[in-house]
Amino acid sequence: MHATPTTLLVSQLQLLDAQMPGIRDGDIEAIHAGRVTTRRVRELLPLCVPEASMGDEFRRTVRNVGRGLGRVRDLDVEIALLEQVEQRVPRAGSLFALRRHAAEAKKQRRLRKLLKRLPDRLSPQARLLLIRSPRQVLHDRVWPAAWRTILRDQLQSRREEAESALARAGGVY
Repeated sequence: MHATPTTLLVSQLQLLDAQMPGIRDGDIEAIHAGRVTTRRVRELLPLCVPEASMGDEFRRTVRNVGRGLGRVRDLDVEIALLEQVEQRVPRAGSLFALRRHAAEAKKQRRLRKLLKRLPDRLSPQARLLLIRSPRQVLHDRVWPAAWRTILRDQLQSRREEAESALARAGGVY
C-alpha cells in the first residue's frame, strides 16, 4: 500500500498523541519531538484537507500547540547553553546561574500556559476532517504521485524562503 497524505497525517497525529504525557511532564525530548511533529502535521494538512475553510479551527489548534511548544523549547535550549557557559566560566558562574534560574522560571510559566490550552489528544479532532469522499479516495489511488509533487513544491518554496532570509541577514549567519 502506498503512503498517502492521509495515512502520513494519521501516523503523525498518533505520534503527537503519544508525546502528550511527556509534554505534560515537561520532558525536554517530548517537547522537542512534539514541536517537530506539529510542523509535520501543519505541512500535511493542506494535502489532506484542500478546502481552505475546512479544518481552520484544527489548523489553528495545531499552530498554537506548535508555537507554545516552540516557546518552551527555546527556553530549554537557552537553559542548556547557560549551563554549559556556567561550567566553562566559573568566575561568572553566579551571574549565569541567576540567568538560568530566571529562564527556568519563565519556562515553567510558559509550560503552564501551554498545558492549559493543550488538548488531551489531537487525533479525534482530525478524524472528522479526514472523512474522505469517494472522489478523494479514488484520487488517492489513481494519482498517488500528485501529492508528492505538491509537497515537493511546498518544501522547495520553504527552502527558497529560508535561503532568501539568510541572504538578507548578511554577516549575522
